[in-house]
Amino acid sequence: MAKNLVDSIASVEVESKSLSVLDKAVWAKVKQIVAAENMHLYDIQLPSAESEAFCIYIYAESPSKAGVGFENCVAVSRLVHQTATDESWFVCDWNLEVSSPGVNRGLRLPEHFNSAIGERVKILFSETGSGRQRSVTGTIEQFISSESGRLDSSSIQVLVEGAKSEKLQIALADIDEGNIEFKF
Repeated sequence: MAKNLVDSIASVEVESKSLSVLDKAVWAKVKQIVAAENMHLYDIQLPSAESEAFCIYIYAESPSKAGVGFENCVAVSRLVHQTATDESWFVCDWNLEVSSPGVNRGLRLPEHFNSAIGERVKILFSETGSGRQRSVTGTIEQFISSESGRLDSSSIQVLVEGAKSEKLQIALADIDEGNIEFKF
C-alpha cells in the first residue's frame, strides 16, 4: 500500500496533517501546478518503505462536472516532473502518476472527510480503549472540527448501515483507512 503524506517522518504540518519525505514547499508547488490546470489537488501518496519502486501518485479533482481529462493529467505530470527534476526533490529514481481520485476515492485529510458529508463511506478504525479494529459502512453525517484545529481531536459522525443503524463518532486520529463506497 502506498504511504500517504500524512504518515509523519519529517513532521511538517500541512492542512492539519504531517508530511512525509516531501516538505511544505513541495506540497504548495504541486498544488499550484494542479491549480494552473484548473483543478484541485486532492492528495499525494508516496510508496511505503517496503516498496521496491519509488512512485509518487498525485490525485487531482476538477471543479466542473466534466471531470479530470487525460490531457489535464499529462500536463500536470509534465510540469511536476520538470519542477521536481529541476529542483532535485528526490535523490533516487522515481516515477510519477497523475489521475483523478476516482469514485471510491480515499479519505485521508480532514477536508476529505468534511467534503464527504452525506456520502456513503467505508471506514476502518481502531476503537478507543480496546484498540480493536472495526470496519463500518455508512453515511458521514457530520464533521466535527476541534476548537484547537488539531487533527487528533477532530472527528466524524457516521450513521452505520445495518439493522441497528447506530451513530458512531470516530476520531480522525483513530481512522486507519477510509474511502467513499459508491453504490453502483
